[in-house]
Amino acid sequence: MTRRRAWRGPWIPETWMDRSCPLCTAGPEPQHSWVWTLPLITGCTIHRRRLLTRAELVTAELGGNGVAGAPVTEPVAALENYTHQALTAGAVRLAGRRVHAAVWFRLLRTLLDELSLSTTGLSRASARTLNQVWQAAGLTPRAGIRIWAPYEHLSWPRQENLLTAAAVAVDLAAQRRLRPRGTLAEVLATPSAEPVYPGDDPRRAPDSPAARILDFRGLYRRTEYSELFDELARTVRTDPDTARRVLAFLVRTDPSPANLDRERDILIRDTGMPPEFVRTRTETEALLILHGYEPGEVARALAELCAESPSRGTDGQRTNLFVPDDLARLRSRLDR
Repeated sequence: MTRRRAWRGPWIPETWMDRSCPLCTAGPEPQHSWVWTLPLITGCTIHRRRLLTRAELVTAELGGNGVAGAPVTEPVAALENYTHQALTAGAVRLAGRRVHAAVWFRLLRTLLDELSLSTTGLSRASARTLNQVWQAAGLTPRAGIRIWAPYEHLSWPRQENLLTAAAVAVDLAAQRRLRPRGTLAEVLATPSAEPVYPGDDPRRAPDSPAARILDFRGLYRRTEYSELFDELARTVRTDPDTARRVLAFLVRTDPSPANLDRERDILIRDTGMPPEFVRTRTETEALLILHGYEPGEVARALAELCAESPSRGTDGQRTNLFVPDDLARLRSRLDR
């Protein structure tokens, strides 16, 4: 006969932690949170105090010391607020933009893995970045790990040090003191100011270069053509909307992608038009996805913008051409 093992209560995984906040549990109506049991946070998000295990609470009480717990630093509190938002609201408002909870946990897990890597197999730039994070955190590099192991297999003191270093790295990235890389790097840093087209000048005469190039009536002398094109070249270099209208006019008879790319390259080379003044729909979609937005959301925002402004093009072509002002409007839609 086989000996049956006695039941000792519900099974508790190794990652389950018995911790609590003494300030939350004190008083006639103690408060508890299931988030305390996960090895993803180190402190209470309400009181910003380090969570204590049952053994630490007993030791503090027997020693006559305060049981409030040590305060956590601002970077650690910010990181834990992000995790708490992901667990309770399903989304996180980062320095760059709002992201889904799955994106945040993927980013956090990747960051914890990278912080536990040895610098011997990394490039100089990556090794320098890791050393910068650990020095700013004031902790031993790699949390003292000699042989790499997954985060879940590490002891809690090392997990806590990795979480602290991750909090410091996120804080440095938000302050732009550290330059993160990867497709999700933009969501960590505070967005820099982007040029936005202020709109058409109401004082501008209706016979502006962009309008005159689309209507050749009244141009009879070669000198008028020369003056017009010189003025138009200057305007294309400074006005994204004019650049878009001129490009749409040039490809009106042949709107194929090949001709569009060719005429756009000519404007960039011959007139000095900034490349970011006019982007195609494909380029705009790829740029937004590179910034970390979901492809489905990007396609929806582009379709909505084109549907709301059907008169933005010449013969329908300019609906596929986007200026920096359009990009700013698309990002504001995607950040909602």
